Amino acid sequence: MPRIMYLRVWMNVAVAILFALAPLPSAAQSGFSPADNAVFKAYVLDAGKVNRFIAGISALTMAKQTDNAIAEDFESLSSEDGASIAQLRARLSRHPRISHSFSVKT
Repeated sequence: MPRIMYLRVWMNVAVAILFALAPLPSAAQSGFSPADNAVFKAYVLDAGKVNRFIAGISALTMAKQTDNAIAEDFESLSSEDGASIAQLRARLSRHPRISHSFSVKT
């Protein structure tokens, strides 16, 4: 086996081992309640949802650049606390100009 291929194989193995041994955050470290963690586990993420989220972020980014009121709402939204899913939804619902970019279901 050529030397370069040999080195590539060993480098790939080393990277794979590092990823396998990296500690993953547990549900207890997430900061959410067990009920919220159960909701997260039950949520099915698909390509359509990801694409709608990306479209919402893009629309919000463009709107922030053209509308100062939306930019101010976004700044105040970012500074609010939220420790549960219900609090995060309530926080977003207090800023209708921002939540309009996302179809937030309650």
